[in-house]
Amino acid sequence: MYPVSAPTPLTVIPLIDWTLLRVSGNDASDFLQSQTSNDIRQLTSQAFQLNSYCSAKGRMYAIFWVLKQADDYLLLLPTSVSELFLKRLRMFVMRAAVKIELLTDQSVLAISEPTLDASSSSILATLAPVGALPEPSQLTTTAAGLLLQIPTAPTQGRHFLLIGAQASIATACHDLLQHGAQLAAAEVWRLRLIEAGVPMIYAETVEHFVPQMANLQLINGVNFKKGCYPGQEIVARMQYLGSLKRRMYYFEATLTNNAALPLPGSAIVAVGNERSHEAGEVVDAQYLDDQHIAGLAVLNIERAEQQLRLHDLSGADLSVSAPHYGLTPITP
Repeated sequence: MYPVSAPTPLTVIPLIDWTLLRVSGNDASDFLQSQTSNDIRQLTSQAFQLNSYCSAKGRMYAIFWVLKQADDYLLLLPTSVSELFLKRLRMFVMRAAVKIELLTDQSVLAISEPTLDASSSSILATLAPVGALPEPSQLTTTAAGLLLQIPTAPTQGRHFLLIGAQASIATACHDLLQHGAQLAAAEVWRLRLIEAGVPMIYAETVEHFVPQMANLQLINGVNFKKGCYPGQEIVARMQYLGSLKRRMYYFEATLTNNAALPLPGSAIVAVGNERSHEAGEVVDAQYLDDQHIAGLAVLNIERAEQQLRLHDLSGADLSVSAPHYGLTPITP
């Protein structure tokens, strides 16, 4: 059990359970464009995007961030799905001039600023002057590496990713800590993503969700005009025929009797008068404190307003709401 509340305004989080890949070669852009759900050709050197990789049935193997570095592309995703993701991407390279490699000499540091104030701004200034910090969905180059700002609600502060050589990231982390930042575990970053309504696919949920079930169409993670990619026909049909029956919600719950944190893929049920009905599954969940958790869940839309409960030993009731960006009506 890991309480994630932080007494200081800035938290640094080494992402040791995330993987960085590089896709390079003359055909790198065309290759990624033909394999992923978002429009790679819209990327510039000052921006990054959320993206996904689907099966032929439209179910996601992975959700990842991608950014352009000169003519190459860097992809960041949870390590638990990186081996499968890398293996499947390489299957489709064939004769294309594309190289896909694991970057073992690079590190990633998350920097979380839940409260905007002078203290946290002065700490961030060790990376870049406040006026030089990137805007949401933008990136900038610093002495330590590439600095990206993850889009969140205005009330959720600012959250950054710093990508660079291992030695540079270690130095940046040390400098931030010396100026008053607090070191935290990777679970804190997963909580920040939950609060921002940004889903990730983990080993337990590979091929469970079509992009729209995880709200990717609401957070610029899928482009419906870009052309073909694996699963594109199913994703497009769900969008234009209004066949979406499940979508992602935010939830909170209180765990009792030392119940374990629900893993991704854990079942959620709707409680009826005589029996329970399957309602959905957990995308991810993390502790808010010793007893309270927050999470994202893909739920059957018709059951989302019913009494919902974790279908495990905790049996915790869920308080369900829309993510901060809201849920648009489903229309064909």
